Formats: sequence, structure tokens, C-alpha cells
Amino acid sequence: MKVFISVDMEGITGIHSLQYIFDKEHEYARGRNLMMQDLNAAIKGAVKAGAKEILVNDAHGSMRNLIIEDMHEAADLIIGFPKQQLMMTGLDESFDAVIFIGYHTKEGSPGILSHTVNGGVIRDIKINGKSYGETGINAAISGFYDVPVVMVSGDDMLQKEVEDILPDTNFVTTKMALSSYAAKMLHPKKTRKMIKQQTTQSLQEIDKTSVFKLPQELTMEITMKSTTQADVIEIIPGLERTSPETVVCNPKDIIEANDIILTISNACCVLKVGIY
Repeated sequence: MKVFISVDMEGITGIHSLQYIFDKEHEYARGRNLMMQDLNAAIKGAVKAGAKEILVNDAHGSMRNLIIEDMHEAADLIIGFPKQQLMMTGLDESFDAVIFIGYHTKEGSPGILSHTVNGGVIRDIKINGKSYGETGINAAISGFYDVPVVMVSGDDMLQKEVEDILPDTNFVTTKMALSSYAAKMLHPKKTRKMIKQQTTQSLQEIDKTSVFKLPQELTMEITMKSTTQADVIEIIPGLERTSPETVVCNPKDIIEANDIILTISNACCVLKVGIY
């Protein structure tokens, strides 16, 4: 069995504020440690289920958060940025299952530290008229390779988002959101046990999980957080500006759609550092 694990940070056990997720903040070291604990629980669960190959992708922010010497030795690690497929780098059709650890809700939804791809740039992403966050986009990438997402962990608000698009996927609740920056926390020992057990069970029951696939013809609408950002990105080939803050395109598949999203995010990061 070959397993792919994509690890974000906002949905990790114990994390509830920006101080845990950015490398210059005073709680970042704690955040990394908590991230490693949730990840290692999933790796142990995969090993128990019989996984012979496990690939982990650091999928948060700078994508250099995971501490390789603290990671369970059964897994290999993809770390750093830039990289193609971003949060799903390394996934292909050779894998049997995908797991999302520490994921969060989309921009505009209740939940801890909710955002979509780049919290300072993107207000919403709609594909064929339906709004998707990172969970939906990455599940669609998994579906492109015919690989099911068997388990997701994050806060209780994310569970509702997952149930809407991935009804067969198992979920581990790491905390209950009270606001964007406050939560009722479960103890890490409890969530580690839950993540390990649910990972094992989910992998043993892969056949019960459907693959999430988008239609072949795609229309993607991206709404920015400012008209200036839309000014910058409308020059990207294939994008049509349909309102002061919105662009539309027709990517050939979800892989190209993801590339477009990353290009938009990167272009707006250039704007942010003041080159314009």
C-alpha cells in the first residue's frame, strides 16, 4: 500500500492563532512540534494498516515547517517552495490513498484561521459555480489521479465542509471552533490516538471511499480581495476580468487550475512587497 499525506497547520491540534503558524512568531516552535505530533500519529496509523511506502508533503505557508529528524522513519518528506502541485506535490496515480492532516475551512466560512490558498489575496474560488477551499481543490487533484481521500483532520467546522464534498471520507476533529482565533481544544494525547486509529481504519477500508472527480469541462471564477490585485492578474493569459475583483478562466483540468491559482497568488505577493 502506498499512502500520500498532505500536512497543513491551521487545523493541527492545539493551534488557534497566527502566532503558531508563522516562523517569526513566538509560538511557532510550539506549532511545529504540535504539527509533528499529529503527522506522526497518522504515519503510525498507516504503518499499522500495512503501508509500505508513505510520502509526506509539507503543505503549509513557506512549506518548510516539518522537522525531518522528528518525523517517523517510515515516511519520506517533500519540503520547500516553490514546487509544482503545491500542497499535493508528489502525488500521482501510483498511490492507493490520500490523507489530509491539519486542514482548515475556506475563506468566509466559520473555523479556526479560515482562508483559501492565500489569505491576503483570494476571497473565493468557484469551479463550475461551486465554492471550494483547499480541501475541495486538493481532493479534486487526488481524483484526477483516481486516488481517494480516505481521511481528513481539522476543526469541527471543517468537518461540515468535508461532508459536503467527500461524504465517504472519515474525519478526526482536533478542536471545536469558537471563533476565528478561539477554540475548545482536545488534548494532544487524545487526538494523536484518534488520528492513528482513524488512519488505520480508513486505510483498511479504502474500498468504502469514493474518488472525488470534477467534470471534464471546467469554468473557474476567482474573486480577489482588492481591485488592485485584479488589476495585476488580469494580464495573465487565459484570464478574463468579469468584475472589479473577479476573473474567470477555463482550465483544461484541475492541475492547470491549480497552476493558475498559484500564479495568481505569486503575482499578488510581488504586489505586496512593493515592486509596483
